[in-house]
Amino acid sequence: MGLAACDELPNATKLDLEPVGRQIDLSTEIPGDWIRICVIGPYSTNKHAEEILGVAVNIQQKSGISMLDSIALLVAMQGDMVVGLFEVPRGRIDFTKLAGNCYRRDDSKFAVPGEGHPYATHT
Repeated sequence: MGLAACDELPNATKLDLEPVGRQIDLSTEIPGDWIRICVIGPYSTNKHAEEILGVAVNIQQKSGISMLDSIALLVAMQGDMVVGLFEVPRGRIDFTKLAGNCYRRDDSKFAVPGEGHPYATHT
């Protein structure tokens, strides 16, 4: 049974990401041994997270994503196991337009526009 179903999964960690040259590479920014990263948007429930991740995880208990629109939740996965939850404030880089998507570690680079709202786009 993966960590997603256990109480051993720690609470989400706040992660202030700073784009470098309008780019962000999550393979170097997200710590730990993970294979894919999934984006969960504001006001998401446990059911919604399970539909995206394919496994049950109590994001409502472990993060503020179900109540806040000021963050996106990045979920690090190792196979069918959740290995980390990261709350990313939307001020410098906003992943919410990518909510519902998962990206392999070797394909987790994103661009951030130089003007306007900092919505991330997959590169």
